[in-house]
Amino acid sequence: MNEVSTIEFVPMKFSIWEIMMALFHISLYIYFWNHYNSN
Repeated sequence: MNEVSTIEFVPMKFSIWEIMMALFHISLYIYFWNHYNSN
């Protein structure tokens, strides 16, 4: 039971907005890196 409460508590440290923005910037970085690397 303690493991379940711990898993539910971890996401509370990071807001959904921060996670979405992080994934957005990472995807942009990979996109541009692949774009310039292909040339």
